[in-house]
Amino acid sequence: MYFALLTFVIYLLQLTRDIYSGDIGDLVTSACIGGVPHPPGYPLFSLVGHMLCKLSFFHSPVTQVALISAMASAVGVYIFYRFALRVTKSRYLSVLSASILAFSYLFWLHAEIPEVFGLHNFFVITLLYFAYDYYEKPAAPKLYRLAALTGLALTHHQTILFIGPSLALLVLCKWQILWERKRTIFYALGLAIVAFLLPYLYVFIASSHESVINWDSVTNVSSFIHLVTRKSYGGFAPSVKNGIPVAVKTAVIHDYFKTLVSNFSYQGILLAVLGAIQLIRRRHWIISLSLIGGFILTGPLFVGYAATYYTTTTAFGIIERFYNTSFIVLVFFIPFGFLFLNEMLIKVLKNQTLRLLLISYFMIVPILMFVYNRPKTDLSKTQIGNTFAFDMLDNLPKNAVLFVSGDTTTFNIWYAHFVLGRRRDVDIINPPGVGNNVFLNDELTKLHAKKKSIKLSSLMSETIDDLYKRRPMFATYEIPNKPTHTLLLPRGLVYQVIGDEAAPSEQDYIKLVTEDVRKLHRTRRQALTLAEQNLVATEIPLIYANGHVRIGDFLDTHYKDPRAAEQFYRLALWRDEENSGAYAGLALSLYKGYNDCTAALYNINQAIDIYPVWNTFYVQRYIIASRCKTSTATLRQYRSDYQKRFQKNIDEVLQKQYRLTL
Repeated sequence: MYFALLTFVIYLLQLTRDIYSGDIGDLVTSACIGGVPHPPGYPLFSLVGHMLCKLSFFHSPVTQVALISAMASAVGVYIFYRFALRVTKSRYLSVLSASILAFSYLFWLHAEIPEVFGLHNFFVITLLYFAYDYYEKPAAPKLYRLAALTGLALTHHQTILFIGPSLALLVLCKWQILWERKRTIFYALGLAIVAFLLPYLYVFIASSHESVINWDSVTNVSSFIHLVTRKSYGGFAPSVKNGIPVAVKTAVIHDYFKTLVSNFSYQGILLAVLGAIQLIRRRHWIISLSLIGGFILTGPLFVGYAATYYTTTTAFGIIERFYNTSFIVLVFFIPFGFLFLNEMLIKVLKNQTLRLLLISYFMIVPILMFVYNRPKTDLSKTQIGNTFAFDMLDNLPKNAVLFVSGDTTTFNIWYAHFVLGRRRDVDIINPPGVGNNVFLNDELTKLHAKKKSIKLSSLMSETIDDLYKRRPMFATYEIPNKPTHTLLLPRGLVYQVIGDEAAPSEQDYIKLVTEDVRKLHRTRRQALTLAEQNLVATEIPLIYANGHVRIGDFLDTHYKDPRAAEQFYRLALWRDEENSGAYAGLALSLYKGYNDCTAALYNINQAIDIYPVWNTFYVQRYIIASRCKTSTATLRQYRSDYQKRFQKNIDEVLQKQYRLTL
């Protein structure tokens, strides 16, 4: 108990004060304003987060909500300690086992942020422990407890289903007892259903208020099913026919095992392997199958099945969140590993103190975990996410309208705007189906009331046109339904919507964007602290860099000035040396501006190395190489590379898509 309290204090001191990146902004904003986050709605997290957000323990709302993860993780550590104590009968070995879990990187990180995985990890630990408890000493109250917790866990994160077979194996192996008490089964199923449905009452209540964040607007059974089944995202899981090549899946599985080793070290993995040997050695077949099957199903099989194209180190942060379930299952082997070591040492050493000293060698695992992971998981001083959102909002003119897109961009802006109250004069428009569009819906209603004869098919475009005439309009992406006779002018991190005839002279534009860039914080990948490099936070320097790339592209395409564009591509690379678009733009500017074939080919190859699945880069390389009189053998190799990767003839692509013959 004392170790769990100490762990909670450590988690508490390192809690994030920053909205950080990814889904955090959506979850915290929804919780604080009483809304509904992205499917499946996370009602338990949202309800508890809403209550915590109203407290005043911390200055920052994001920290208030992050208490969910810290508390859930600390309780999870305590429950795992209880499991280890039952296995080893040793407080020392139990604390040692629990400390390996508590200070492992991914578990510790998710204890510090208001993401759904801290609470999810708690459910994984608790369900495995309670299933084991029922297996050891079956009793109806234990089954009811397990059933209710399972239903509650399903309301939180549906990947909990992947440990279902492990739980079922531990419970159903006692089928004689269940068969004798058939009513127990029905009571347990009823409890699970009630525990699943009860938290979703919050979603109906929150949706009825028409909050500014209200995914899927749940008002009836149909919309409820739409939310719970994640229909907006295509369902619970990727399609079996997702078309991802085996090579890509293999690369993701390789990253999984690489992360597994770095998360626990070779010594931690050895303990888990010894634990599996101990279970088999002692003929604990049911527990062995439950844990081994659970590890494989939630680990390599799930990761391989769900794998998609991940082309940057930043993108791997997305799927790494899902590694933790299997990592927790693996940790359940560790107490058995200590038991194996202790039994082996008893055969050669009679002195118990000496045996404990030898086993204490493995204390190096949690100690090194603490030393190495503390700087990475200490988010108490990070401000990268808040700063990014402020940069997006603060440089807009008064009463601007802002179209937003992209998870980190959209969600961080939501938090700064709706929770912190930053730039209340700005109104936000989300892409269709994302969150809610209260402001846009009001504008559509107003225009339709004003012009009753307007066709519904043209209502959206005319509303956008009307807004543009009345208010400054900006976007974080290339909006497809921009007003007529306008262009998107890159400005800092956003586009400004201006009339075709209002485009500034090149000299005025350079002066304008130079001032825009000067106002931005100096966020860059090379200067990120260890605490700013977790998950997808490194996407933020990429977004800054992309803003500079867009300016360079505009200078090149609109003003036909590749030499002026060059400085912005280089500025983008200063922000983020892994920005493939900056390398590609620099390649074209060096070729068109200076006819520097060597530098152009070097930079376009850099772009391809970083983002090897973007066919445009291969086409650009082929065009540059052809016009630079590159050797026939090299051109043949480029054609072959394109054919192998995209199953198309590059010369035919040039003629059909680019109307170009080399």
